Amino acid sequence: MNLVFLGPFGLRPKATMSARAVPLAEALARRGHAVTIVVPPYDYPADSGREEYIGSVHILNVSIPPKIPGLWYFVVTWRLLRLTLDLRPDVVHAFKPKGFAGLAAAVLHLLGLLGLSRARVVVDTDDWEGAGGWNDVPGYNRAMRLFFPLQEKWVLRQANAVTVASRSLAEMVAAIRRTQDNVFYLPNGIRARPGSPGLPPVGTASGHGRHPTVLLYTRFFEYKVARALDVLERVAASVPEVRLLVVGKGLFGEETEMARLAKEMGLTSKVVQTGWVGAADLSACFAAADVAIYPFDDTLINRTKCSVKLLELLGAGLPVVADRVGQNTEYIEDGKSGMLVAPGDVEAMASAVGELLQNRETARAMGCCARKRVAAEFNWEKWSVEAERAYERAMAREPRSRVVLAWLPVSLWMGAIFFLSSQSALPHLPEPFLQTFTAKLIHLSEYAVLALLLFRAFRVASFVSGRLRLALIFSILVSALYAASDEFHQSFTPNRHPAVVDVLIDLCGASLALGVTLWSQRPIHRRIGRQSG
Repeated sequence: MNLVFLGPFGLRPKATMSARAVPLAEALARRGHAVTIVVPPYDYPADSGREEYIGSVHILNVSIPPKIPGLWYFVVTWRLLRLTLDLRPDVVHAFKPKGFAGLAAAVLHLLGLLGLSRARVVVDTDDWEGAGGWNDVPGYNRAMRLFFPLQEKWVLRQANAVTVASRSLAEMVAAIRRTQDNVFYLPNGIRARPGSPGLPPVGTASGHGRHPTVLLYTRFFEYKVARALDVLERVAASVPEVRLLVVGKGLFGEETEMARLAKEMGLTSKVVQTGWVGAADLSACFAAADVAIYPFDDTLINRTKCSVKLLELLGAGLPVVADRVGQNTEYIEDGKSGMLVAPGDVEAMASAVGELLQNRETARAMGCCARKRVAAEFNWEKWSVEAERAYERAMAREPRSRVVLAWLPVSLWMGAIFFLSSQSALPHLPEPFLQTFTAKLIHLSEYAVLALLLFRAFRVASFVSGRLRLALIFSILVSALYAASDEFHQSFTPNRHPAVVDVLIDLCGASLALGVTLWSQRPIHRRIGRQSG
């Protein structure tokens, strides 16, 4: 298959595309597919217009124009679409149903309806963006807060297929689409990192000696910062030498709040903050830890997200104590490959951490089990097969362009009838009889054409499913209703008057046209019947 992945932003500095789309693309390329990733790097201008390869995956960064208010969004979306259409893909996989990827997916869907694009649209969602989700996180203006939830739901509903990163998202998307069909569970997987540690020894990578070390690898926003320090304080009561190694940078400067709270609680000497750490140094931080904690408040964002950081911790062979929320329960087998505690239960998390710190063999065995389980169950080679299944199902769906192209003439013809009924003065013939005859003949012809167009449209409707008589009944019924509404409409038009006779003439025209159509098709069916007999 020829696949195009659409990103909502660039590969840098955010890790969403590089942690999810890129490894999936690499796995699909190894399975023989041609994969191109097209992204708008507005958040990293240095990549504007850049072309590169990651393995055999082709990366195209669209050129980012000057930021002209209003016009800028349309230009970026147009460039994203132009590059995508030039590649002539079989399937376009849009990562996130909002932002530029969502806009491009929506346009591609409309082009498909009009028969102008053959690409099927698959949408990926790895977070809940609407109400109660990221839409409520500071950073969006009022227009974005209004638009993103509408965009998310419409794009998810219209896509040929949807891939979701968590079980909770699968349920929410199925509710939006009103069906579980073509909703595919596609969780995040791990990638082997060169130099990744094996079983984590107690090390000195961060210069804090051989103290028992608890790792907090985090973005901070998933929980209240004070809770991590509360856990540390309780662990220190039983393991006085313990240290908390904090790796990561907050979305809103939460690391500064942590330093302040640590000072207020008298824990400054027990907290080591590294800030953001690059991939090359991350393995050393993992190797310096004995246990990792992964606090996760029970919120809609956390229930629907699929944490790459948790996967990295488990894949590195660290025993992890995490809150029993959302996808955490998919990644961790409680008591085997990690420990799960009730959300927000500080005492339970501290007790589990203390137990693992004091029983190194148990911690080591748990970390080993975590690494093996993640490598076996959550690797991109395995989940790329599920992605393939999503693409195949998307391509197997009947193109909606047939339906749209069938109903478009109906809409146009109804519009023409409505326009004529809105005219207060129509051309008159000098002879009254000819005038009346011509007017009635026009009525007859208008609804004969309308009935034929309706019959054609209903025959491709899914609820009719090729049943000829049902298509005829619906065509007559809609023609009659529109004829009645047209006469009612004329009662509001100056110099025009409704007439029941005109409705009857309209019905005669519709019935005559459908009768001739049915009669003309009967011999064909009889010949087919004789041949099959």
